[in-house]
Amino acid sequence: AAGGTLTVNGAFALNSGTLDNTHSGLTLNGAFNWSNGTVSGGTVTASNVCTAPAGNVFIDNPVPEHMSYVSNSATGPGAEIAFSLDGRRFAAPEQLRVRDADGTEREARADEYTHIRWSFRNAIAPGQMAMARFRATLK
Repeated sequence: AAGGTLTVNGAFALNSGTLDNTHSGLTLNGAFNWSNGTVSGGTVTASNVCTAPAGNVFIDNPVPEHMSYVSNSATGPGAEIAFSLDGRRFAAPEQLRVRDADGTEREARADEYTHIRWSFRNAIAPGQMAMARFRATLK
């Protein structure tokens, strides 16, 4: 898709195999509300403002630095959800492994995730939006 805009509010990143932030056609908005000592969360929406469908869309969102992801809280209609420990490699939770100080390898805990990726299975039609949500707690 040519033309369009990408508006980012907050610490959110949008990536797409067919779109980029120069010729996006997607508008990204987020609203997160954090309260000290409580489980909080928010929503990121990606809206297609072009006249053509936006395919191969995914949203990468870092877990805020002083927050811990709440297990099983990420949702996104029509999206496959993956997690990362470094912001580069994403996988299903059972595939994320860490090595403890004693050398023992184990499955990563949800509070160790640094990023969440929502990969939307279907193209986002013109005028439509995709939604991604998760919850977190203050560390």
